[in-house]
Amino acid sequence: MESNAEMRALDAAARGDTTLLGDLLSQHSDRLRRIAQARIDPRIAARLGPDDVLQEAFLDVARRIGEYLEQRNAQSEERLPFFLWVRLLTRQVIARLHREHLGALKRDAGREARSPRQALGCTTVLIAHQLASSHTTPTGALRRIEQREAVAVALERLSEDDREVLMLRHYEELSNQEIATLLGVTESGASMRHLRALTRLKAITADLELSQ
Repeated sequence: MESNAEMRALDAAARGDTTLLGDLLSQHSDRLRRIAQARIDPRIAARLGPDDVLQEAFLDVARRIGEYLEQRNAQSEERLPFFLWVRLLTRQVIARLHREHLGALKRDAGREARSPRQALGCTTVLIAHQLASSHTTPTGALRRIEQREAVAVALERLSEDDREVLMLRHYEELSNQEIATLLGVTESGASMRHLRALTRLKAITADLELSQ
C-alpha cells in the first residue's frame, strides 16, 4: 500500500513532474545507504562507497520510472512497493559495480584482495552490531548475548537463508510485510522464518558459551 507521500510523488511523476520523486528518494536515502554499506564487497570498499551506489541507483530510477508507472497503472500483481523496487535497483547496481571493480582489482597485481570469507565476516559484524545493541526480539532470545563478537561467530555458523532474514530485519530494518514480499511468503511465514533464525542463533550462541 502506497503512503500519501508516495502517492503524491508517483502521481506527479506520471504527469511529468519528478520534483517530488527526488524528495521521496531523499527520504529513503539513509535506508538505502545502509543496504549499500552492507552489500558492498570489502575487497573493493576503497574503490566504491555507498554514495557511489546511490548515485547510480537514483539515475536508474530516473531512467526506469516509466516502467514502474506502467505497472502501477496496470495494477500489475508483479509490481513491488516503491521502496522495494528502488532497493531492487540498488542491489542490481551493486552487482554491476562489483563486476566492474572486481575485474579491475584482478588486473591490478599491486593490490591485495580480501577473500569472500572476509566479506562474509564484514556482513556478520554489521548484523551482530544491531542484534547485540538493540535487543530487538519478540522472544527475548538475544537478551543474554552481551558481546557482539559472540553474535558474529554464531551468525557465521547459521545458514545463508537465516543470515539473510536477520540482515533484512535487523540491519536493513525492513518491516515484516516488506520481508514477506521479498521472500514471496505470507507475513506469518516471514515472521516464522525470523523467529526460527533467532532461535537457531540463540542455540549456537549457547553452545559457544558452554565450550568456552
